[in-house]
Amino acid sequence: MFNKATSYEFKSLATGINSFIEPLYVRRRKAREEQRRRKIITGKGKPRLSASTFKGAPEPSRDLFIYRVDSDTDSADLKVHIQDLGFHIRSLDCVSNPMAKYKSFKLSVPVSEFTELFDDSIWPDGVRVRKYVAPRTEVQF
Repeated sequence: MFNKATSYEFKSLATGINSFIEPLYVRRRKAREEQRRRKIITGKGKPRLSASTFKGAPEPSRDLFIYRVDSDTDSADLKVHIQDLGFHIRSLDCVSNPMAKYKSFKLSVPVSEFTELFDDSIWPDGVRVRKYVAPRTEVQF
């Protein structure tokens, strides 16, 4: 009786040897497991030469939206306030309309300082702070 070869194995006509072919899902699973086994290290040392330009990437930034700020406040005032509290500012932009009743600002800080800025005791009364959400852009066809 003739046995049909399955999709997982076949008999080579030239050699007469049974060969097993792993299914695609098994090969993918093995590749994922191999990737998990790879060792990753993170450098902590200082460059050996002071003039070296080789260095790691900076810590990622996160954006805050600061709004309902008095219209007389400018970016420099807010920058001084935040730096006096010990935070590092990557960028600070006024995003409100010049004719608006209140001012709004977009503040970029390192990820490590992002959650610390949500403490209500560091902000003046009435100022609101939330995560910055970029405005939607219109899709043009």
